[in-house]
Amino acid sequence: MRYDDFDQKQIGWFSLYTLIVALALVAAWGAFSSARAADKGGPQILADAPYDAKPVWTGLYVGGNAGVVSGVSDWGAGVDGYSGGAQIGALMQIGRLIAGVEASYDWKKVSFAGNNIDAKQWDVSGRLGALVTDHTMLYGKLSRPTLSVDGLGDSAGIGIGGGLEAMIAKNWSLAGEYMRETYDKIPNARAHEVSLRVNYHIPVLKPLSP
Repeated sequence: MRYDDFDQKQIGWFSLYTLIVALALVAAWGAFSSARAADKGGPQILADAPYDAKPVWTGLYVGGNAGVVSGVSDWGAGVDGYSGGAQIGALMQIGRLIAGVEASYDWKKVSFAGNNIDAKQWDVSGRLGALVTDHTMLYGKLSRPTLSVDGLGDSAGIGIGGGLEAMIAKNWSLAGEYMRETYDKIPNARAHEVSLRVNYHIPVLKPLSP
């Protein structure tokens, strides 16, 4: 078995375990929020409604994220490290469906072939999801990342993934997300990132009826 084959399997299991923990945390919090709202029967869809009310997803949001990064490429050695950054986006709810766009900027600190590398990445993404409960959204995500590494320049790519996002307090949400990314200038690069994301939502419109 080649090193990169073994490394890719190790990376896959590590990303899977991390993703399961993140999604379990978000799902548990979302279920708790929905149960609490059902018990108290809060008012419906108002921008100034209390935490226990049916949340408003439509609007703008800003937030931060932190996660772990791993990957392999034709260069042989595996990559692992961590990332953190900020995001801004907008969501529109139509019935139980939610669509949105997002822009993000992240810093990455990774280890490659014994060297520590600092990288920056900005993404433009589209999101499409559905409400599992009033407080919890399951979504898919398609992104256009651009990775900037000293000595390599900028490398654009494609990212695909998804996650689970739950309203955990008035206007606040927590998401667990997985993304698989490839980059044009890195031969057969396969990067995996699992992150926790916290967003503050700013309701500006009422949801649309289907």
